Amino acid sequence: MSHLGDPYVWGGNGPHGWDCSGLVMAAYRQAGVSLPRVADAQYRATRSLSRGELRRGDLVFWSGNGSSSGIHHVAIYLGGGQYLEAPRPGKSVRISSFSWYNPNMYGRVR
Repeated sequence: MSHLGDPYVWGGNGPHGWDCSGLVMAAYRQAGVSLPRVADAQYRATRSLSRGELRRGDLVFWSGNGSSSGIHHVAIYLGGGQYLEAPRPGKSVRISSFSWYNPNMYGRVR
């Protein structure tokens, strides 16, 4: 959470700018867990979950086609319908809530 407010940077993996998968990779690395660099590979490194199984620290993914090949965004679930994300150019790392733009794939790092 120390990166709240840091800018989104395409391909960014810190320390002064992040994209979604770079932020996730760095957070897990800080916890001693190695994850791949890009969102679809991060999904493949998890165990698939249903939304009802989500726990704090799980990963939430957005896919345009409902499969890993269509994943275009990843964030870290915080609980209570909220997640930490590096959203898009022009925005900063923030906490967001499930809304009309809900993730449609979920995973727990093995």
